[in-house]
Amino acid sequence: VEGERSEGVAVGAKTSEVAEETDEESSSDDESKDEGIVNDEGKSNLGSGRGLDPFTEHVEQDLSEAEVASLHHALAQPLRYEQAAHPVLGLVGVATCLPSRASHIRQEEGLLPELHVRRRLATLWSTTQDAAGDQAPLTPLQHHLFAIMNSYKDLLFTRRTFDNAEAVRRTYVLHALNHLLKTRSRVLKNNSRLALASREGRDITELRDQGLTRPRVLILLPFREAALRTVNCIISLLLPQGQGQVSHRRRLQEEFGEPQGCIPPVTPKPASFQAMFAGNIDDCFRLGLAVGRNTVKLYSEFYKSDIILASPLGLRTIIGAEGEKKR
Repeated sequence: VEGERSEGVAVGAKTSEVAEETDEESSSDDESKDEGIVNDEGKSNLGSGRGLDPFTEHVEQDLSEAEVASLHHALAQPLRYEQAAHPVLGLVGVATCLPSRASHIRQEEGLLPELHVRRRLATLWSTTQDAAGDQAPLTPLQHHLFAIMNSYKDLLFTRRTFDNAEAVRRTYVLHALNHLLKTRSRVLKNNSRLALASREGRDITELRDQGLTRPRVLILLPFREAALRTVNCIISLLLPQGQGQVSHRRRLQEEFGEPQGCIPPVTPKPASFQAMFAGNIDDCFRLGLAVGRNTVKLYSEFYKSDIILASPLGLRTIIGAEGEKKR
């Protein structure tokens, strides 16, 4: 969620998984080799990652009956709230219903593959990061934000400014795509396992890799200009420049780019105003994206999309409100 004022970004840890088979199941073996897939024991075969992949912890953690009972008791109690000064993020507040732990914010450092980022993303991230003028794999701000996002904790970051807006955008897009590719690879691998088990006439244990709907990521944005920037960031991290296929890109530019014939304001406006209202400031839109191995499909149907970008108003016109007959 990006605020209309350049103040905050929120990332939620609750995600839904893919419910439909993708159209590229035959590429599952290739993806296993190129990107690394979490194996049956819950370990990443990427090799360079440190410890257990947070994605695996997030989707495969089993709670004992005692832990469930403990959580029910904890949820009935007031949230515990702690504050601490952080050298990069500023004053950090942590709210939890669980007993205090040694560290709520991971301080892992290293290259992206060591942080369990897909090799495909890590390679293109380095290229686009160099183009943005940043020499380090992650800036200090990006590193600390990604550490929280990658641990699948809810995050509300209120120190977003016009100066760091693009760095923040690239960070949450990296996390979203990392989750998306890992989920997609897991589904493709499990589909192959199910097909093999069916041919051999044997049963296979329950596979928990899919939910009720395919979309996995929802990004709320204030204006079409912000959506255009986010889509371009997604494409730059998925496809090398000049390679792959992006459908309906011209339509995206026509509908989300700056309208023709815009007349600049007569009275000079401050820099913050110009940055806020640059480009297309229409605040009613929604857009679905479907991601393939070498393709990005724009304007895909919502239930055939992996990512949905929308404004609050655009989303409201689709999902309705409680009590409406057509909700």
